[in-house]
Amino acid sequence: MRDCLIGLGFAATGAGVGAVAWCGVPLALPVAVLFPTLWAFAPGRFTASLTALSYFLAASRDLPVGVSIFYATDMGVPLGFWLVASSLFVLVHTVLWSQKSAWQRSMRYAIAWILMSLPPFGITGWASPVTAAGILLPGWGWWGLAATAIGLSMMTTRIWLIPAILFCTAFALSALTWTPPKAPEGWTGIDTDFHHGRSAEHSGYEQHRATIALVRDAAAAAGAAGVHRRNQREDQHDAAARPQPEG
Repeated sequence: MRDCLIGLGFAATGAGVGAVAWCGVPLALPVAVLFPTLWAFAPGRFTASLTALSYFLAASRDLPVGVSIFYATDMGVPLGFWLVASSLFVLVHTVLWSQKSAWQRSMRYAIAWILMSLPPFGITGWASPVTAAGILLPGWGWWGLAATAIGLSMMTTRIWLIPAILFCTAFALSALTWTPPKAPEGWTGIDTDFHHGRSAEHSGYEQHRATIALVRDAAAAAGAAGVHRRNQREDQHDAAARPQPEG
């Protein structure tokens, strides 16, 4: 019973880290650096895999909805894609998990994030904690990536508190000078959030007409350029090619 509760605690914490780090707020991304510590100090391989699974599922929770909208399909295929993507992340972290010495855990985690950054695993290698380098050490380029990678490997050792303090310090300095990214001059954002009652309803002709009207109004008001999703432009072309109702 105690082992079960410990495993559930690791999984719940992993899900919390993934949900917060990948909530869409850039300054929340450094929370992901806690994942290597949870993974490394899991009491067993099964708990480590469960922690990786909960972290990835929480981090990529918006994937099924995005896939269903893009491909105009029901939730069956997107959920399957979500689970397949998570299985690759879990597979790498399950195989490489070890209770051996600290330096071996560090090397194994380094191999894990490298594998999840390169094909074939890297094709679905989202939610990697190393992504936080851009927030923790902005402007450092490859040096920032290397420093973050070293810090993440140290987070798997018993001196994890030292890199954690360094990460907190880097985050504080970065947050003090943080400025939200700005759109290029002459561009403007348009809220095209539509609420759909049925699957694939987003591809309806009426919505495309409403989207075109929003873009035209914004362009007329600000002289702005617009960027559409690929199938939006295709659907507009198909709609324009069909005979239009009179009246």
